[in-house]
Parts: sequence; structure tokens; C-alpha cells
Amino acid sequence: LDADVAAVPSGAAPAASRPSAPPEGPSGAPTEPTAREPSAAGDAPAGGPPRNAPPAPTPEQWAHLGQIRARLSATECAIAENAMMRMGADTLAHWLAELSAQSVDDAVRTLRALIEQLRRERAGTGEGG
Repeated sequence: LDADVAAVPSGAAPAASRPSAPPEGPSGAPTEPTAREPSAAGDAPAGGPPRNAPPAPTPEQWAHLGQIRARLSATECAIAENAMMRMGADTLAHWLAELSAQSVDDAVRTLRALIEQLRRERAGTGEGG
């Protein structure tokens, strides 16, 4: 199954997971970059996302994605997270919108169908599955 994680194409479905937490300051509270520090994207100063960045998920979307993620197996989460890491901003925004518009049950079915499609395609090419 680890081979499934490594072979997720860039157009596959994303995981319903939250990115790692921001760095913590001395008080344990998340730190914010100063105006002189580059953002995580590295191409825009703090205070605003890069012009081509997709909108950040809303709190409601995070909650919905968390519910979706809770229904996936550890392997399914790993495959979806790997796919997310390979996606461009536009593709990631598309999947966020699509999964957010679906019920939790439908979104889980969507992700599982895409993972199964990937496995079938890989099995057909002789790469295992």
C-alpha cells in the first residue's frame, strides 16, 4: 500500500487534513511572521497571500474536511495527503470547493472512488496495486 502513496498523480483527490500548525513563540502561542519575513510561499511579504494562492479554507470547511478525514482509513488519508502535496493551487482550490459542496458521505465516496481508480490504473500498467 505504500506504493499507492508514492504514485498518486497530481490530479488526484486531496485529503481532508489540516496543514501543520504554525511555529509557536515563547508563550506557546502561534507566531506570526513579521513584515520583513517572507510568507510560507516565499514569494509574498507577510500581511497577504500571494496573488495566485487559493483562498484559505474557512472554519466551516476545516470542520467539514475533518469529518471527511475521520471517515477515511490511515492508508486512504496518506494517499490523499500525498496527492494534495503534489497539486497546484488551482487544482487544490477546485477539490476544496468540490468536497466542501458535498455531504460528508458523498465526499468520502468521491475520494474512495478516486483512490480505487488509481489502484486499478496502476494494476493495469503492471506496477502493482
